[in-house]
Amino acid sequence: MRSLTVMVVVMLATVAHADIRTLAECRSAVSEDAAAVREEAARWITLGGGAEARLCEIAALEALGAQRVAATKLTELAQDRGTAISTEARAVMFADAGRMWLNQGQLVLARKTLEASAALAPEGAEHLAPLAELEMEEENWEAAEAALTRLLAVGPENNRYFLRAIARRQAGLLEGALEDLAEIPETEKVRLERALIWAAQGKAEAAQVLALSLASETDDHDIRAAARELLAARALVDAPAGLEAADRPVLRDESVDAAAPESGPSPMPRP
Repeated sequence: MRSLTVMVVVMLATVAHADIRTLAECRSAVSEDAAAVREEAARWITLGGGAEARLCEIAALEALGAQRVAATKLTELAQDRGTAISTEARAVMFADAGRMWLNQGQLVLARKTLEASAALAPEGAEHLAPLAELEMEEENWEAAEAALTRLLAVGPENNRYFLRAIARRQAGLLEGALEDLAEIPETEKVRLERALIWAAQGKAEAAQVLALSLASETDDHDIRAAARELLAARALVDAPAGLEAADRPVLRDESVDAAAPESGPSPMPRP
């Protein structure tokens, strides 16, 4: 027989989530006990809670790490024409489902749901951030640049400028990429991206000096590796006459496992 203490705890836990009947209550409770909220949401659904109850269940599933199941249920809910969900809300659901699919590496499903969101709300912004991430993941640089430009029109943020600089460099819009970097604080990632842009512009000496500085000063392994990879690229193999011999790049380093690329610098790892 369970002890009285255990029975009281169980009763209190049940009472704590038994009255969830709105999304606001659901979201507040999810942060405390997502598993209990999922069970309560299931009961709410059977009692006719409709779309709100289904959204509550989805929120609990996502909090529990079941993103694939959550994405599936959210996509199905957004597609369900039998619910009294507004077009705007449906667009947000598709965008959120797209984000979940993207997190799962399901790029085809991510694109389908994000396109559905854009079709429902062409002027909306909910789908733009995951869409930009998807385009960069698939190396559709011009499309990524366009999505990030729209996103920056909604609200300027440092990371959006940084990502657009990468997309612009890859699309060959080098001056625009430098303009984006000028909008954000100077960091090691920004300096590395600037070196990559200079290398693409043919400014080998400037790119080399900056890459050498990063390779010798940074404590970030990824940035150091990317800087050394840039130094080993064909465009920078021959040190310019203006550099002292001691400052010329070391093209063979036993501590670096990555082989030098056959042509040009590779894209910088995404932040």
